[in-house]
Amino acid sequence: MDFPADRVIELLVALSAGGVLTAVLGHLANRHKSNAEVKKLHIDGEISLMEIALRMTDKFETTIKNLEDKTKQLENKNLQLETELGQIRMSHLTTVKELEKLKIQNDELEKTCTVLIRENTNLKLELENCIKKEF
Repeated sequence: MDFPADRVIELLVALSAGGVLTAVLGHLANRHKSNAEVKKLHIDGEISLMEIALRMTDKFETTIKNLEDKTKQLENKNLQLETELGQIRMSHLTTVKELEKLKIQNDELEKTCTVLIRENTNLKLELENCIKKEF
């Protein structure tokens, strides 16, 4: 199996974070091996790198799919929460309007009560005056 040198370098760079590159370079740098062993290691290393790269690609694809699924779930939840928030805001506005109406009614009732109390006081005074006049 022949791989272009630039492709092998890309794979080595991609796999360096996992320590694979260090192991491969360590084996390749070992000067005590014969040429045949180095060639075998080189071929085995390329196959192993490809296998590792394919496994990592599969894991990345699975991770990406899981993240996409989670994103869809969160988008749906976000829509539900936005709808609920809109309903709560409408309910709040309705409650505020009702409260304002009740405050106005309360003010009117207070005025009415004040007028009735004055009238009652005046009637009471008139009644007392009438009673005094008769006696």
